[in-house]
Amino acid sequence: MTHDNGAKPFRENWPHKDALGRSTPGGKVVLTRRDFDALAIVANNRFVEAKQLAHLWPSDPKYHNHYIRLRKLIRAGILETLIGDAGNRLGYRLTQKGISLLPSEILKAKALSHRSFSYRTSFDHDRLLQEIRLVFEQSPLVSRYMPEHEVKRVLAERHGKKERKDVGYKVPDSLFELKTTHKPLRVALELELTMKSESRYWKNFRELLTSSDFDVVIFVTASEKMSEALRQIIKDVTANDRVVRDWPSPKNR
Repeated sequence: MTHDNGAKPFRENWPHKDALGRSTPGGKVVLTRRDFDALAIVANNRFVEAKQLAHLWPSDPKYHNHYIRLRKLIRAGILETLIGDAGNRLGYRLTQKGISLLPSEILKAKALSHRSFSYRTSFDHDRLLQEIRLVFEQSPLVSRYMPEHEVKRVLAERHGKKERKDVGYKVPDSLFELKTTHKPLRVALELELTMKSESRYWKNFRELLTSSDFDVVIFVTASEKMSEALRQIIKDVTANDRVVRDWPSPKNR
């Protein structure tokens, strides 16, 4: 299975073959093209767990252990351990030094914006999405799995505009293709850990139910109580929202 590691769009900016010996400031670690791929994976996420990095990092017979290389990048001050509120290790993220080594200004801006997130819920949300992806990609029926940053880019190109409050389309947390006996289905995944306002859910459900970007929406919630609350809101939107009620799609039935 081919994985999208977030590095492909920036490969043209990677060091050339004769520049693979580029050293970090201080000269303690020599970064390879594969290392830059790893930095791109981390830059496209607020953080990554070691198992997620090993899953997405392209295999290379020169490196028999992902964790050995990961520890070297940490000791060099390029990556750092992200500790949660309870003192547990959530994963790893780029340091300021690591961000400065990124060869793309787009990646640098994205990594800097990710560092501004300090809410534990945001980290929990991303960590669970990574774990969910690992579970789904173990299935031979699942392919073309895209995380949110890739979905956002694809939908912006498709609609010719970025997602905003008034643009009329919703970017799900993940998007993938599911093989069925009849035809492949485009599946959107939404992870909800905390309840939001009913008016916000009403708008989100309207956009999800009337979207032509996917065929099915899967919701993963923090509790059965939350699931019941969302089911009731979806029921109300389906029955009472005029746009959804008149939309010619099986998703609103």
